[in-house]
Amino acid sequence: MRISQLSNTRVGLLGYGVEGRSTLAALRRAGNTLPVTVFVDDPVTAATVDHSDGLVFASAREPNFDDVRVLIRSPGFAPSHTARIAADARGLPQTTATNLFFNELRAFGIASIGITGSKGKSTTSTLVARALKESGVPSSLVGNIGAPVLESLEGVIANRAVPVIELSSYQCADLESAPTISVLLQLFPEHMDWHGSIDAYYRAKMRIAQQQRAGDSFFYLKDNQAYVEGFDIPSRREAVGTEASVHWAEGAFWRGGQRLFSDECVRIPGQHNKQNVCCVIAAASAAGATLEGLQVALRGFSGLPYRLQDEGLHGGIRWINDSISTAPEAAAAALRAFQSSTRSLIFGGFDRGYEMAPILAALRESTVERVILLPTTGHRLAAELAESDIHVKVVEAADLRSAVVAAFEGTPRGGLCLFSPGAPSYGFFRDFEDRGRQFSALLREFT
Repeated sequence: MRISQLSNTRVGLLGYGVEGRSTLAALRRAGNTLPVTVFVDDPVTAATVDHSDGLVFASAREPNFDDVRVLIRSPGFAPSHTARIAADARGLPQTTATNLFFNELRAFGIASIGITGSKGKSTTSTLVARALKESGVPSSLVGNIGAPVLESLEGVIANRAVPVIELSSYQCADLESAPTISVLLQLFPEHMDWHGSIDAYYRAKMRIAQQQRAGDSFFYLKDNQAYVEGFDIPSRREAVGTEASVHWAEGAFWRGGQRLFSDECVRIPGQHNKQNVCCVIAAASAAGATLEGLQVALRGFSGLPYRLQDEGLHGGIRWINDSISTAPEAAAAALRAFQSSTRSLIFGGFDRGYEMAPILAALRESTVERVILLPTTGHRLAAELAESDIHVKVVEAADLRSAVVAAFEGTPRGGLCLFSPGAPSYGFFRDFEDRGRQFSALLREFT
Protein backbone atom coordinates (compact mmCIF):
# COMPACT_ATOMS: atom_id res chain seq x y z
CA MET A 1 0.00 0.00 0.00
CA ARG A 2 1.32 3.46 -0.98
CA ILE A 3 0.16 6.82 0.28
CA SER A 4 -0.26 7.93 -3.32
CA GLN A 5 -2.99 5.26 -3.64
CA LEU A 6 -5.08 6.71 -0.79
CA SER A 7 -6.20 9.96 -2.41
CA ASN A 8 -9.84 8.76 -2.68
CA THR A 9 -9.99 6.58 0.42
CA ARG A 10 -11.69 7.25 3.77
CA VAL A 11 -8.77 6.89 6.16
CA GLY A 12 -8.73 6.48 9.91
CA LEU A 13 -5.76 7.45 12.06
CA LEU A 14 -5.11 5.50 15.26
CA GLY A 15 -3.29 8.08 17.36
CA TYR A 16 -2.66 11.77 16.76
CA GLY A 17 0.80 12.52 18.07
CA VAL A 18 3.71 13.76 15.96
CA GLU A 19 3.45 10.82 13.56
CA GLY A 20 -0.34 11.01 13.28
CA ARG A 21 -0.24 14.71 12.43
CA SER A 22 2.50 14.22 9.86
CA THR A 23 0.48 11.36 8.30
CA LEU A 24 -2.54 13.63 7.95
CA ALA A 25 -0.40 16.29 6.27
CA ALA A 26 1.01 13.67 3.88
CA LEU A 27 -2.50 12.49 2.99
CA ARG A 28 -3.49 16.04 2.16
CA ARG A 29 -0.38 16.53 0.03
CA ALA A 30 -1.28 13.31 -1.80
CA GLY A 31 -4.66 14.83 -2.71
CA ASN A 32 -6.91 13.20 -0.12
CA THR A 33 -9.52 15.83 0.81
CA LEU A 34 -12.00 13.43 2.44
CA PRO A 35 -12.82 13.56 6.16
CA VAL A 36 -10.33 11.65 8.31
CA THR A 37 -11.44 9.91 11.49
CA VAL A 38 -8.89 10.15 14.29
CA PHE A 39 -9.16 7.55 17.06
CA VAL A 40 -7.63 8.64 20.37
CA ASP A 41 -7.60 7.20 23.87
CA ASP A 42 -7.84 10.52 25.65
CA PRO A 43 -10.86 12.73 24.88
CA VAL A 44 -8.83 15.74 26.06
CA THR A 45 -6.70 15.32 22.94
CA ALA A 46 -9.72 15.77 20.70
CA ALA A 47 -10.78 18.90 22.56
CA THR A 48 -7.45 20.69 22.12
CA VAL A 49 -6.76 20.28 18.39
CA ASP A 50 -7.82 22.17 15.30
CA HIS A 51 -10.83 20.47 13.70
CA SER A 52 -10.73 22.62 10.57
CA ASP A 53 -8.95 20.11 8.36
CA GLY A 54 -11.79 17.64 7.96
CA LEU A 55 -11.01 15.75 11.15
CA VAL A 56 -13.56 13.65 13.00
CA PHE A 57 -12.44 12.53 16.46
CA ALA A 58 -13.63 9.26 17.96
CA SER A 59 -12.84 7.00 20.88
CA ALA A 60 -10.06 4.46 20.41
CA ARG A 61 -11.39 2.49 23.37
CA GLU A 62 -14.79 1.94 21.73
CA PRO A 63 -13.98 2.43 18.05
CA ASN A 64 -16.56 2.57 15.29
CA PHE A 65 -14.87 1.79 11.98
CA ASP A 66 -18.02 1.94 9.80
CA ASP A 67 -16.77 4.92 7.75
CA VAL A 68 -13.12 3.83 7.62
CA ARG A 69 -11.65 1.88 4.72
CA VAL A 70 -7.97 1.95 5.76
CA LEU A 71 -6.54 2.42 9.26
CA ILE A 72 -3.09 3.98 9.64
CA ARG A 73 -1.70 3.20 13.09
CA SER A 74 0.79 5.08 15.22
CA PRO A 75 3.47 2.81 16.72
CA GLY A 76 2.52 3.20 20.38
CA PHE A 77 -0.65 1.08 20.11
CA ALA A 78 0.14 -2.48 21.17
CA PRO A 79 -1.46 -5.52 19.49
CA SER A 80 -3.53 -5.96 22.66
CA HIS A 81 -5.13 -2.51 22.36
CA THR A 82 -8.93 -2.52 21.99
CA ALA A 83 -8.83 -0.62 18.71
CA ARG A 84 -6.33 -3.01 17.13
CA ILE A 85 -8.28 -6.05 18.24
CA ALA A 86 -11.48 -4.55 16.82
CA ALA A 87 -9.80 -3.65 13.52
CA ASP A 88 -8.31 -7.15 13.24
CA ALA A 89 -11.68 -8.78 13.94
CA ARG A 90 -13.31 -6.64 11.28
CA GLY A 91 -10.64 -7.44 8.69
CA LEU A 92 -10.00 -3.73 8.23
CA PRO A 93 -6.92 -3.06 6.06
CA GLN A 94 -4.20 -1.51 8.24
CA THR A 95 -0.79 0.02 7.71
CA THR A 96 1.68 2.42 9.32
CA ALA A 97 3.53 5.55 8.30
CA THR A 98 6.74 3.50 8.28
CA ASN A 99 5.31 1.01 5.79
CA LEU A 100 3.91 3.76 3.57
CA PHE A 101 7.33 5.41 3.57
CA PHE A 102 9.28 2.29 2.61
CA ASN A 103 6.74 1.34 -0.05
CA GLU A 104 7.15 4.74 -1.72
CA LEU A 105 10.94 4.46 -1.58
CA ARG A 106 10.79 1.03 -3.19
CA ALA A 107 8.55 2.37 -5.95
CA PHE A 108 11.07 5.12 -6.73
CA GLY A 109 14.10 2.84 -6.39
CA ILE A 110 15.64 4.86 -3.55
CA ALA A 111 18.06 3.16 -1.17
CA SER A 112 17.48 3.42 2.58
CA ILE A 113 19.22 2.42 5.79
CA GLY A 114 17.26 1.15 8.80
CA ILE A 115 18.82 0.52 12.20
CA THR A 116 17.32 -1.38 15.10
CA GLY A 117 18.42 -3.17 18.26
CA SER A 118 17.79 -2.91 21.98
CA LYS A 119 20.21 -0.04 22.52
CA GLY A 120 22.53 2.12 20.44
CA LYS A 121 20.05 2.84 17.64
CA SER A 122 20.11 6.63 17.88
CA THR A 123 23.88 6.91 18.15
CA THR A 124 24.46 4.48 15.28
CA SER A 125 21.87 6.16 13.05
CA THR A 126 23.34 9.59 13.73
CA LEU A 127 26.85 8.42 12.89
CA VAL A 128 25.76 6.70 9.67
CA ALA A 129 23.98 9.87 8.51
CA ARG A 130 27.01 12.01 9.38
CA ALA A 131 29.40 9.64 7.62
CA LEU A 132 27.33 9.79 4.44
CA LYS A 133 27.17 13.58 4.60
CA GLU A 134 30.94 13.87 5.12
CA SER A 135 31.42 11.53 2.15
CA GLY A 136 29.30 13.69 -0.14
CA VAL A 137 26.41 11.19 -0.32
CA PRO A 138 22.98 12.90 -0.22
CA SER A 139 21.28 11.62 2.92
CA SER A 140 18.92 12.59 5.72
CA LEU A 141 18.28 11.44 9.28
CA VAL A 142 14.55 10.78 9.57
CA GLY A 143 12.05 9.11 11.85
CA ASN A 144 12.42 8.87 15.62
CA ILE A 145 15.43 11.20 15.81
CA GLY A 146 14.74 13.28 12.73
CA ALA A 147 11.73 14.65 10.92
CA PRO A 148 8.78 12.22 10.72
CA VAL A 149 9.22 9.86 7.78
CA LEU A 150 6.21 11.02 5.76
CA GLU A 151 7.12 14.65 6.38
CA SER A 152 10.52 13.85 4.87
CA LEU A 153 9.24 11.83 1.92
CA GLU A 154 8.98 14.52 -0.77
CA GLY A 155 12.47 15.85 -0.05
CA VAL A 156 13.98 12.36 -0.01
CA ILE A 157 12.43 11.56 -3.38
CA ALA A 158 13.30 14.92 -4.95
CA ASN A 159 16.95 14.72 -3.88
CA ARG A 160 17.23 10.93 -4.08
CA ALA A 161 18.78 11.19 -0.64
CA VAL A 162 19.49 8.05 1.39
CA PRO A 163 17.25 8.22 4.47
CA VAL A 164 18.75 6.82 7.68
CA ILE A 165 16.01 5.59 9.99
CA GLU A 166 16.10 4.40 13.59
CA LEU A 167 13.40 1.73 13.98
CA SER A 168 11.89 0.69 17.30
CA SER A 169 10.51 -2.77 17.92
CA TYR A 170 7.01 -1.24 17.69
CA GLN A 171 7.76 -0.05 14.17
CA CYS A 172 9.47 -3.27 13.15
CA ALA A 173 6.69 -5.54 14.46
CA ASP A 174 4.49 -5.28 11.37
CA LEU A 175 6.88 -4.16 8.65
CA GLU A 176 5.61 -5.06 5.21
CA SER A 177 8.57 -3.50 3.43
CA ALA A 178 12.06 -3.00 4.78
CA PRO A 179 15.11 -0.80 4.17
CA THR A 180 17.53 -1.83 1.43
CA ILE A 181 20.29 -1.80 4.07
CA SER A 182 19.29 -3.09 7.51
CA VAL A 183 21.31 -3.17 10.71
CA LEU A 184 20.63 -5.18 13.87
CA LEU A 185 22.57 -4.07 16.95
CA GLN A 186 22.78 -5.81 20.32
CA LEU A 187 19.61 -7.61 21.44
CA PHE A 188 18.42 -8.13 25.00
CA PRO A 189 14.93 -8.34 26.56
CA GLU A 190 12.90 -5.14 26.31
CA HIS A 191 9.26 -4.08 25.94
CA MET A 192 7.74 -7.43 26.84
CA ASP A 193 4.66 -5.60 28.15
CA TRP A 194 3.98 -4.36 24.60
CA HIS A 195 4.99 -7.47 22.65
CA GLY A 196 3.77 -10.07 25.11
CA SER A 197 6.99 -12.10 25.38
CA ILE A 198 10.73 -11.95 24.85
CA ASP A 199 10.44 -14.13 21.76
CA ALA A 200 7.80 -11.84 20.25
CA TYR A 201 10.08 -8.86 20.87
CA TYR A 202 13.01 -10.57 19.14
CA ARG A 203 10.82 -11.70 16.25
CA ALA A 204 9.63 -8.12 15.80
CA LYS A 205 13.21 -6.93 15.49
CA MET A 206 14.00 -9.61 12.90
CA ARG A 207 11.34 -8.33 10.51
CA ILE A 208 13.79 -5.62 9.47
CA ALA A 209 15.66 -8.42 7.67
CA GLN A 210 12.81 -10.79 6.83
CA GLN A 211 10.99 -8.14 4.80
CA GLN A 212 14.01 -7.28 2.70
CA ARG A 213 14.47 -8.43 -0.88
CA ALA A 214 17.16 -10.22 -2.83
CA GLY A 215 19.94 -7.75 -3.49
CA ASP A 216 19.46 -5.94 -0.16
CA SER A 217 22.02 -6.11 2.66
CA PHE A 218 21.58 -7.12 6.30
CA PHE A 219 24.34 -6.40 8.83
CA TYR A 220 24.11 -7.74 12.37
CA LEU A 221 26.42 -8.00 15.36
CA LYS A 222 28.02 -11.42 15.63
CA ASP A 223 26.49 -11.95 19.11
CA ASN A 224 23.13 -12.31 17.33
CA GLN A 225 24.40 -15.07 15.04
CA ALA A 226 22.60 -18.02 16.67
CA TYR A 227 19.29 -16.18 16.68
CA VAL A 228 19.59 -14.84 13.13
CA GLU A 229 20.23 -18.34 11.75
CA GLY A 230 16.71 -19.36 12.72
CA PHE A 231 15.09 -16.99 10.20
CA ASP A 232 14.54 -17.12 6.48
CA ILE A 233 16.21 -13.93 5.21
CA PRO A 234 16.13 -13.14 1.47
CA SER A 235 18.90 -10.50 1.54
CA ARG A 236 22.67 -10.82 1.75
CA ARG A 237 23.61 -11.18 5.42
CA GLU A 238 26.88 -10.33 7.13
CA ALA A 239 27.91 -10.85 10.75
CA VAL A 240 29.74 -7.71 11.87
CA GLY A 241 32.48 -8.19 14.44
CA THR A 242 33.86 -11.39 12.90
CA GLU A 243 37.35 -11.48 11.40
CA ALA A 244 35.85 -11.87 7.93
CA SER A 245 33.80 -8.68 8.25
CA VAL A 246 34.27 -5.24 9.79
CA HIS A 247 35.70 -5.67 13.28
CA TRP A 248 37.66 -3.89 15.98
CA ALA A 249 41.02 -5.23 17.17
CA GLU A 250 44.44 -3.97 18.25
CA GLY A 251 43.24 -0.37 18.53
CA ALA A 252 41.91 -0.18 14.98
CA PHE A 253 38.99 -1.06 12.72
CA TRP A 254 39.49 -3.77 10.10
CA ARG A 255 37.61 -5.28 7.18
CA GLY A 256 38.85 -8.84 7.00
CA GLY A 257 42.64 -8.55 6.95
CA GLN A 258 42.62 -4.93 5.77
CA ARG A 259 43.30 -2.27 8.40
CA LEU A 260 40.91 0.63 7.85
CA PHE A 261 41.86 3.25 10.45
CA SER A 262 42.78 3.77 14.11
CA ASP A 263 40.07 3.84 16.77
CA GLU A 264 41.54 7.10 18.11
CA CYS A 265 38.94 9.00 16.08
CA VAL A 266 36.11 7.50 18.19
CA ARG A 267 35.19 9.93 20.98
CA ILE A 268 32.30 8.03 22.57
CA PRO A 269 33.39 5.67 25.37
CA GLY A 270 32.81 1.96 25.80
CA GLN A 271 33.59 -1.27 24.00
CA HIS A 272 29.91 -1.57 23.03
CA ASN A 273 30.24 1.69 21.11
CA LYS A 274 33.28 0.33 19.26
CA GLN A 275 31.11 -2.62 18.22
CA ASN A 276 28.40 -0.26 17.05
CA VAL A 277 30.95 1.76 15.09
CA CYS A 278 31.75 -1.45 13.22
CA CYS A 279 28.10 -1.49 12.14
CA VAL A 280 28.36 2.19 11.18
CA ILE A 281 31.33 1.39 8.94
CA ALA A 282 29.59 -1.60 7.33
CA ALA A 283 26.25 0.11 6.67
CA ALA A 284 27.58 3.53 5.65
CA SER A 285 30.18 1.98 3.34
CA ALA A 286 27.47 -0.06 1.64
CA ALA A 287 25.70 3.24 0.83
CA GLY A 288 28.83 4.93 -0.50
CA ALA A 289 30.61 6.40 2.53
CA THR A 290 34.38 6.79 2.26
CA LEU A 291 36.96 5.95 4.91
CA GLU A 292 37.84 9.64 5.14
CA GLY A 293 34.17 10.59 5.57
CA LEU A 294 33.74 7.98 8.29
CA GLN A 295 36.74 9.26 10.25
CA VAL A 296 35.64 12.90 10.00
CA ALA A 297 32.17 11.94 11.25
CA LEU A 298 33.58 9.95 14.17
CA ARG A 299 36.01 12.70 15.21
CA GLY A 300 33.21 15.27 15.24
CA PHE A 301 30.79 13.25 17.37
CA SER A 302 30.98 13.28 21.16
CA GLY A 303 27.64 11.57 21.78
CA LEU A 304 23.94 12.28 22.09
CA PRO A 305 22.37 13.71 25.25
CA TYR A 306 21.85 11.32 28.19
CA ARG A 307 23.91 8.55 26.58
CA LEU A 308 27.07 8.28 28.68
CA GLN A 309 27.01 12.07 28.73
CA ASP A 310 29.90 13.54 30.69
CA GLU A 311 28.42 16.19 32.99
CA GLY A 312 31.85 17.31 34.14
CA LEU A 313 32.96 18.01 37.70
CA HIS A 314 30.44 18.96 40.35
CA GLY A 315 31.57 19.07 43.98
CA GLY A 316 34.88 17.53 42.98
CA ILE A 317 33.17 14.44 41.50
CA ARG A 318 32.91 13.53 37.83
CA TRP A 319 29.34 12.63 36.86
CA ILE A 320 28.16 10.55 33.89
CA ASN A 321 24.53 10.87 32.81
CA ASP A 322 23.30 7.68 31.13
CA SER A 323 19.57 8.20 31.58
CA ILE A 324 18.89 6.36 28.29
CA SER A 325 19.77 3.13 30.13
CA THR A 326 16.46 1.25 30.51
CA ALA A 327 17.63 -2.35 31.01
CA PRO A 328 20.29 -4.00 33.20
CA GLU A 329 22.31 -4.93 30.09
CA ALA A 330 22.57 -1.24 29.19
CA ALA A 331 23.72 -0.31 32.69
CA ALA A 332 26.27 -3.13 32.57
CA ALA A 333 27.70 -1.82 29.29
CA ALA A 334 27.89 1.68 30.76
CA LEU A 335 29.68 0.41 33.85
CA ARG A 336 32.23 -1.45 31.73
CA ALA A 337 32.85 1.74 29.73
CA PHE A 338 34.13 3.36 32.95
CA GLN A 339 35.16 0.14 34.67
CA SER A 340 38.38 1.33 36.26
CA SER A 341 37.18 4.72 37.52
CA THR A 342 33.59 4.40 38.75
CA ARG A 343 33.21 4.67 42.51
CA SER A 344 29.42 5.13 42.78
CA LEU A 345 26.55 3.79 40.69
CA ILE A 346 22.99 5.16 40.78
CA PHE A 347 20.62 2.45 39.53
CA GLY A 348 16.88 1.75 39.51
CA GLY A 349 13.48 2.69 38.09
CA PHE A 350 10.27 1.08 36.89
CA ASP A 351 10.37 -2.69 37.39
CA ARG A 352 9.67 -4.73 34.26
CA GLY A 353 10.93 -7.89 35.89
CA TYR A 354 14.28 -7.98 34.08
CA GLU A 355 16.99 -10.33 35.32
CA MET A 356 19.68 -8.59 37.38
CA ALA A 357 22.46 -10.99 36.36
CA PRO A 358 24.04 -8.59 33.80
CA ILE A 359 24.50 -5.72 36.26
CA LEU A 360 25.65 -8.08 39.01
CA ALA A 361 28.34 -9.45 36.71
CA ALA A 362 29.49 -5.96 35.76
CA LEU A 363 29.60 -4.87 39.41
CA ARG A 364 31.70 -7.89 40.29
CA GLU A 365 34.35 -6.73 37.77
CA SER A 366 34.18 -3.04 38.65
CA THR A 367 35.75 -0.58 41.09
CA VAL A 368 32.34 0.51 42.43
CA GLU A 369 32.31 1.06 46.18
CA ARG A 370 28.77 2.36 46.62
CA VAL A 371 25.53 1.40 44.83
CA ILE A 372 22.69 3.87 45.30
CA LEU A 373 19.35 2.32 44.44
CA LEU A 374 16.08 3.89 43.32
CA PRO A 375 12.58 2.38 43.48
CA THR A 376 11.39 -0.04 42.35
CA THR A 377 14.03 -2.22 40.70
CA GLY A 378 16.48 -0.95 43.26
CA HIS A 379 14.71 -2.92 45.99
CA ARG A 380 15.22 -6.13 44.03
CA LEU A 381 18.87 -5.43 43.26
CA ALA A 382 19.49 -4.65 46.95
CA ALA A 383 18.13 -8.07 47.90
CA GLU A 384 20.28 -9.82 45.27
CA LEU A 385 23.39 -7.92 46.32
CA ALA A 386 22.79 -9.00 49.91
CA GLU A 387 22.84 -12.64 48.75
CA SER A 388 25.92 -12.19 46.54
CA ASP A 389 29.67 -12.13 47.09
CA ILE A 390 29.88 -8.53 45.83
CA HIS A 391 31.19 -6.21 48.53
CA VAL A 392 29.71 -2.75 48.01
CA LYS A 393 27.90 -0.33 50.27
CA VAL A 394 24.20 -0.32 49.36
CA VAL A 395 22.13 2.83 49.85
CA GLU A 396 18.41 2.77 49.06
CA ALA A 397 17.18 6.25 48.09
CA ALA A 398 13.57 7.43 48.01
CA ASP A 399 13.97 9.52 44.85
CA LEU A 400 16.51 10.95 42.44
CA ARG A 401 17.33 13.97 44.59
CA SER A 402 18.16 11.86 47.62
CA ALA A 403 20.19 9.51 45.37
CA VAL A 404 22.31 12.42 44.11
CA VAL A 405 22.80 13.66 47.68
CA ALA A 406 23.90 10.18 48.76
CA ALA A 407 26.33 9.98 45.84
CA PHE A 408 27.74 13.43 46.64
CA GLU A 409 28.24 12.49 50.27
CA GLY A 410 29.71 9.05 49.63
CA THR A 411 31.79 9.34 46.47
CA PRO A 412 35.45 10.23 47.06
CA ARG A 413 36.50 13.56 45.56
CA GLY A 414 38.17 12.92 42.23
CA GLY A 415 36.06 9.80 41.76
CA LEU A 416 33.32 9.12 39.21
CA CYS A 417 29.60 8.62 39.79
CA LEU A 418 27.68 6.85 37.03
CA PHE A 419 23.95 7.41 36.71
CA SER A 420 22.78 4.45 34.62
CA PRO A 421 19.31 3.44 35.88
CA GLY A 422 19.02 0.14 33.99
CA ALA A 423 15.23 0.53 34.09
CA PRO A 424 12.48 2.56 32.39
CA SER A 425 11.41 5.93 33.76
CA TYR A 426 7.65 5.12 33.74
CA GLY A 427 5.74 6.34 36.76
CA PHE A 428 8.57 8.58 37.97
CA PHE A 429 9.44 10.78 34.99
CA ARG A 430 7.82 11.69 31.68
CA ASP A 431 10.54 9.84 29.74
CA PHE A 432 14.27 9.14 29.85
CA GLU A 433 15.00 12.67 28.59
CA ASP A 434 13.02 14.21 31.45
CA ARG A 435 14.92 11.95 33.85
CA GLY A 436 18.22 13.03 32.32
CA ARG A 437 17.33 16.72 32.48
CA GLN A 438 16.34 16.45 36.13
CA PHE A 439 19.60 14.67 36.94
CA SER A 440 21.58 17.46 35.20
CA ALA A 441 19.64 20.12 37.11
CA LEU A 442 20.35 18.44 40.44
CA LEU A 443 24.07 18.33 39.71
CA ARG A 444 24.19 22.10 39.21
CA GLU A 445 23.27 22.48 42.88
CA PHE A 446 26.66 20.97 43.77
CA THR A 447 28.78 23.16 41.51
